[in-house]
Amino acid sequence: MALAGTVKSLQPRWAQYGLCLLLASGLVVPAPAKAQSILLGPAPRRIKSRPLYDPALPTGAERAPQLALDEPEFARLCSPTRPLCVTWARQDKTSKVIDALAELEVAYDRYVLALGLPAPRYSDDARPLTWQLGADPEPLTVRLKPNLSIGFDTAAAVCRSGTEKELARLAHLCVGEAIAARLDPAETPEIRRAYALNLWWLVGGMTDVDASALAHVQSNPQVAVFTRDSLAQAPAAALFFDYLERELGNNSLAALPTGLIALSAQRTPPNAWRYLNQPDVADVVRATFDDNFPVWAHRILDFAFARAQLDSPPSPILTVLGDLAQPRIDWIIKASSLPRRVAPALPLDPWGSVYVRIDLDVPTDKLQLGVKAEWEAPVAMIWQIAKLDETGKQIGRIDVAFEQRGTEIERRLVALEGTSSLLIVGMNLGGVDLVHPFDPDHEPFEPHSCTVYVGRMQ
Repeated sequence: MALAGTVKSLQPRWAQYGLCLLLASGLVVPAPAKAQSILLGPAPRRIKSRPLYDPALPTGAERAPQLALDEPEFARLCSPTRPLCVTWARQDKTSKVIDALAELEVAYDRYVLALGLPAPRYSDDARPLTWQLGADPEPLTVRLKPNLSIGFDTAAAVCRSGTEKELARLAHLCVGEAIAARLDPAETPEIRRAYALNLWWLVGGMTDVDASALAHVQSNPQVAVFTRDSLAQAPAAALFFDYLERELGNNSLAALPTGLIALSAQRTPPNAWRYLNQPDVADVVRATFDDNFPVWAHRILDFAFARAQLDSPPSPILTVLGDLAQPRIDWIIKASSLPRRVAPALPLDPWGSVYVRIDLDVPTDKLQLGVKAEWEAPVAMIWQIAKLDETGKQIGRIDVAFEQRGTEIERRLVALEGTSSLLIVGMNLGGVDLVHPFDPDHEPFEPHSCTVYVGRMQ
């Protein structure tokens, strides 16, 4: 494939940042019915007509639960040099007010001044980014104050959390989500949190909370990478942003994830109950590869291999966690026990993955294996097989023909000399047919299962 060379020759740094900043400032707004390519931008290209969906299907997250409420009885302390404030209940004598504001300033300086990302917006009542501090332990939540006077969806943010631990992490996530809310508040809460997590991992490091969350999503690779309202899968989406940045990005930190969110901006009708999240980040990913189903499908499958740390070089985020970062392998089968037919313990959500490992505990000279995978209609699945040495490192990849409309694949495996094990990886691409691809807003998702048969060939 010529994909890698094509990507490297595309947009320079100023083009990606320029487009993001123009979108963020309101000077450029993408057409609501078309997803632009993060790599090619608004260049002349074939645009497929958008498929028609049942109007009863959700178009995005609900707006009302995300609205920030004013707390007039709160005390307020604002930075003298940055558009940042913290608030707390007047009777609260335990919140770390000064420390919280200092960490918020550090996060702002890193993201806005150092990386050049768009600054969080002021609200329509001229309030800057605000962090409400709670006296009791509580997780971070981010609410929105939409800017109604601007011609496309954009919003200021109000964060709320306790201050009992990991203050720096909470401050960085707050600023990161505020930047995402400026670019596209119609994106799902999970995507905004994933964007903030990705920024935090780039500049802040890895905490115990991050390690635990990553271990959880890696132990559930069958769950969708993109969701709508749940934040549990945000670390998986953040890993996907990290993968795209390493594979397709340039030397500008966070430029590609920022561009993905900026290019999904749109205008939601004022009376709509839900945001009109069309196009969304998944649309931009597909448009980046010219809506070429096999091309973007293979790119998404490559992410499944990256989760298994089989890309080169592996993700530094996962490398730090070591064995904790390995995705769950549903089956580990010895070649001496073949033939076997197995199924994953849980069905696969859209963009969820299944892993089956075959340990070659028999002589590999002239060894030939047959692999057959079958899955439930109407979704498409894509498969590949990695050849691993005795240390678990990838020494080759065996392609499997991608059947866009099929429900099974078959592959004969030969030339296995020097191979210690095989990792069979499959991914559910979601959607209901070729013109109705997976949409993260159509939650809850319908998972689909599969079976994998492996036998020795005579």
